[in-house]
Amino acid sequence: METTPVQVEVKSAPLKLVTLRAAPVVNESDEIPEPFVGPGPWALFDKPLPGDRCESARLSQAATVILAVCAGGDHRYPRLEHVVLRRGEEVLRYPFAIHRRDGAVAVSLSSDGSRFAVRVEGRSGPKIHLVDLEASTISEISGPWSSPGTLRVADGADAVAFEAYLGEEQHVVVVSLEDETVARRVWPKPGAVLYDLAGDGRGVLVTHETNDGDELFLVDVSRNTRFELSGRRGDVQGAALHAGGMQAVFTSRVGGVCALWWTDLVTRQRKDFMATIDHCLGMVDVDAERRFVLSEEIDGGSRQFFIWDRKSRKPYFRLPSACQQATLSGMGRFVAARCEGDGPSGLRVFRVPEKATVQ
Repeated sequence: METTPVQVEVKSAPLKLVTLRAAPVVNESDEIPEPFVGPGPWALFDKPLPGDRCESARLSQAATVILAVCAGGDHRYPRLEHVVLRRGEEVLRYPFAIHRRDGAVAVSLSSDGSRFAVRVEGRSGPKIHLVDLEASTISEISGPWSSPGTLRVADGADAVAFEAYLGEEQHVVVVSLEDETVARRVWPKPGAVLYDLAGDGRGVLVTHETNDGDELFLVDVSRNTRFELSGRRGDVQGAALHAGGMQAVFTSRVGGVCALWWTDLVTRQRKDFMATIDHCLGMVDVDAERRFVLSEEIDGGSRQFFIWDRKSRKPYFRLPSACQQATLSGMGRFVAARCEGDGPSGLRVFRVPEKATVQ
């Protein structure tokens, strides 16, 4: 399969973040403190942001850097939404306003917390920004596309993948800013759906409709090759790559059966993690240690998030039913979610317990 080159333009600018809460002064010899102390859960932003006006949390590997989308960070324009970063006790605001497409935001944080990608408002329409926090630079990525949608940033490379319209057709595009700026259309035909991007920025996890349903593929844009991951396992509902890029977890639905799968490109094996006819499964994620899998359980109009132990294939930890938009830290120690109900609403961070709490 041949990926197709796409014209791209990149404008660079220095990064300037707005400090909402300064970090306490510490000695250079001090150890980096734990991001959260105690059993939890904790409010992600108790001050200086309104807790009920934040969503879409993203956690770095050890939750030392956390990103979210919040309104109220700029007192001059309280309704505008911005990316807000929490690094330890420091809280910072990215000055460009978020753009929503069909009510959804698009933001992605690398596992080490050193870079993020986000869709923002621009003068001529929505723009994609790739932000390098260590180099303090912003790369604004433009091309012959419109209405950029879901996006993912690479963990170990200056690369970003996103859905966008080329003409009247939606495609998945991956842009690399490494040795030379290269943009490629991942799938030759329209209709691909983006789920994840490998750490090196070369492997793109997508679904595309075939005669057997929405199947899952890993496309290597550097070698113009693709690997079929799901096979005839029904319509894929959610998927995520392991940090190493050689394993993936996905959920699927065929007939009245919904299942959670683990697939390995090295051993070329595909294993059913669990299957059920009682409910269906949506989004899914996996930690770097390949032990915990976060999955969304869908039963009619209700949704609940579980963490599964991949080794025992049993549920390990259950988030409260009032918590949605869950995300797992790379090391599997923390999970963040937007929670309603008892107590103040807003983003909460939960510690994954050392022992299973679900019988």
